[in-house]
Amino acid sequence: MKKAVGLMTLCATMAISNQVYGTEAEWLAQVGMLKGQMTHSKTVTISDKIVNAYTYAGVDYLYVDNMNSISTIDDVPVVFPPNLSFEFVDKTIKIGNLETYYLQGNGGNYIPLTAFSSLCSITLDGTNYILDGTTDTLTNVLDVTNSGITNLQDDSVTIKFATDDNLSQMWYIPNLNGGTTYEDADTPYILEVSLNGQVIYKINETYLEQRNQIYDLNASYIQEGLDKLEEARLAALDTDLFPASIINATMKYATNGLSAGQAVVVERAQSGEKYYVNAGNGTVTVPWDSVSVPANPAVQQTRATTEEIEAYINAQGITSKTNYLVWTDLYRQRTYVFEKKDGWWTLYKDLLCSTGKNTTPTPRGTFELTAYVPYFGVSKGYMCKNAVQFSGDYLFHSVMFDSTGSYLLEGTGVLGTRASSGCIRFSPDESEWFYKNMPLGTKVWIN
Repeated sequence: MKKAVGLMTLCATMAISNQVYGTEAEWLAQVGMLKGQMTHSKTVTISDKIVNAYTYAGVDYLYVDNMNSISTIDDVPVVFPPNLSFEFVDKTIKIGNLETYYLQGNGGNYIPLTAFSSLCSITLDGTNYILDGTTDTLTNVLDVTNSGITNLQDDSVTIKFATDDNLSQMWYIPNLNGGTTYEDADTPYILEVSLNGQVIYKINETYLEQRNQIYDLNASYIQEGLDKLEEARLAALDTDLFPASIINATMKYATNGLSAGQAVVVERAQSGEKYYVNAGNGTVTVPWDSVSVPANPAVQQTRATTEEIEAYINAQGITSKTNYLVWTDLYRQRTYVFEKKDGWWTLYKDLLCSTGKNTTPTPRGTFELTAYVPYFGVSKGYMCKNAVQFSGDYLFHSVMFDSTGSYLLEGTGVLGTRASSGCIRFSPDESEWFYKNMPLGTKVWIN
């Protein structure tokens, strides 16, 4: 049975603030926070009742299940085996006049036991702790905010405190007169207070050491994660798994500043009319019959793994206005749809597709989804359904139906080959899914 111990005389209301510890907030999204498992360590006696204490990395914690207005310290809910997993969170909690970190656990949170020293005395009796809730005197002496310390007494006080910016450095206020405020204190953590030469409050001296220990562990964890991400990024950039599908062609005769036999890259085409080519000095328009275009290359049939696909796309540093990203892999004739989760592009859909032939290629580059078109082509004797525009006349859409949309003019067997005039085709079902689920503004990368 779960035991709860009343703390109305022990704890004040705890206030949560959104403060991120570390160098930059973005690492939270990249690799997450420190995670681990608690172990049962000692017991804690509070008002003649006993609850368990839990330990990680040599620091003891109490389990609390209500983070807004705490009135009880609890045992972890009984599960066999008990779930003692936790993660470090980017928030702080205030206990009395002490702002402390905490670890988020199963159905509740683990708060450093020494953090309660701002409200009560903590003694170690053999292998167990005893919390005495009768020494809550600091709140009657000082009013501590994130920007200053006010002396509530008539007599002057001497104060020792640390700041959030540098927890290892101590600061002293020799004599703070009664009723006055010391304003040059950024997020102060009161360590010791003396009144009339007598120490009336002193925080548990191990608290800052324990706090720094957890921060150091988390910093190490974060750096390890960042190192792994960098290794994956470099490996992905060097891989031959996803070569760019570049159409290297040759000029048949001189035209528009290009010479016969000159090597060019075909970027796109208007079938039977003209090519847009690039010889290294920008895009040039040339007549349809002026370019010798190679035959379609073989499609790579070997599927890449989810891990390889995600590592490669995340290595590109591509952003999107929406929570989705679309990448068409011309080499494999597949379109990958990604969803952003915790700052990482996660593979959501892997769709077989059909892109443009070498003579009428799908343009490479980055684009955005710009418009929905229910269908098109009826006046030309066919119908393509569920079209989503990404650049001019280039769209994602279904394979071709007859002009009534009743039956297919081409089987889905065309998928997985370079067969279109530049658009990207899906099966009827997958084109419908894409049409209904991809928001406009989603970034598209074709390579």
